[in-house]
Amino acid sequence: MGHVQSKMVKKGAWVITEKYYTRLGNDFHTNKCACEEIAIIPSKKLSNKLEPGRGISIELQEEERRENHVPEVSTLDQEITVINPDTKEIFKACHWSILLDCIYTRHTYRSVLR
Repeated sequence: MGHVQSKMVKKGAWVITEKYYTRLGNDFHTNKCACEEIAIIPSKKLSNKLEPGRGISIELQEEERRENHVPEVSTLDQEITVINPDTKEIFKACHWSILLDCIYTRHTYRSVLR
């Protein structure tokens, strides 16, 4: 059976991670030294439970970083837009002659076997 952590351990790890994220690292011993400087933890057993608490926050921050990515040049602001022949036919059918100046390519899709 797995060990269930108490509410105090979860909350303590969360508070330390949120307030002092920049001082924590991926190494247990680095986190242990940082936690000794940051907080007064009454027992060694509790201390060892609190210190490796950074892993959850790293995953959340990596996900947020991926979501907040902004490209340097927007695809809509580019001078040349590449379209495929099917899209060009749709533009012709809708009489959008302004958009026919785009460069179109003929992609051949094939699977690569190795």
